[in-house]
Amino acid sequence: HNCNARHLRKHTQATECNITDMMEIEPTQAHVKGDSMVSSSCWLCLGEGPDASGMPLVRNCSCRGSSGFAHLSCIIRYAEIDGRNCYRSMGNIGTAFQECPNCKQEFQNDLRYHLERARVLFVEREFSHDRMLYLRALIHRVRVLDAEQDADRAEGDQICYKMDSLIDELKRHHSQQEWNGEFMKMEAVVKYVIGLFHMHSGTEESLQEALEYFGCAVYLFTLVGDEINILSAKKNIAKIEARFNGEEISTDEGNDLEFSQRQ
Repeated sequence: HNCNARHLRKHTQATECNITDMMEIEPTQAHVKGDSMVSSSCWLCLGEGPDASGMPLVRNCSCRGSSGFAHLSCIIRYAEIDGRNCYRSMGNIGTAFQECPNCKQEFQNDLRYHLERARVLFVEREFSHDRMLYLRALIHRVRVLDAEQDADRAEGDQICYKMDSLIDELKRHHSQQEWNGEFMKMEAVVKYVIGLFHMHSGTEESLQEALEYFGCAVYLFTLVGDEINILSAKKNIAKIEARFNGEEISTDEGNDLEFSQRQ
């Protein structure tokens, strides 16, 4: 079940994308409470206006009233500090890149998009030796990309190639007997996520690639006994086959992978 060949060829032709560029986030300077305007401030630095780089306050969680607003740069600094502490004590970087520490809801929309990018950069910079952690960061990043947008598609192609390469590297350092349990489950997740990215791209070539990756995922999920994700992968295969038969397919997340943000 070798699903890597197409990505290896495709990557050699891919245009480099700068994943450190930050897109603008919709500013939130104040909100309405009753009939009065209540000024908002960053709960981390207490500043009320944009940060030093001009980025505005943001909030994309379940916090209400005047709580929960923060600068993206402040959230990233907080998440990096928390991540280092968590890694020293638990071997992972915690949840500060993924969820609001006040309301405990996962960040949504543009804020999640930017924080998933920041998480990848953080792990690349400080923990790239931990290949499983690196793979988890890449998985969550590619899942927020819009495969129909050129820049996101280029970044996604690079990430998919990188994930395949990391899996191959891990396999070289583990015997066939060792490649089970957590490692095989991670390989299955990687194949599934790459398949999902290609399915969302929507071209005939990308849909064919998605079929191959979902097929690999079904095989691997079967080996580890993951019935829920076998079903998810098979449903996506059925959607693609329906598309090839002239039917419209939905690329919603209804049959998506069971892979917690905290993993």
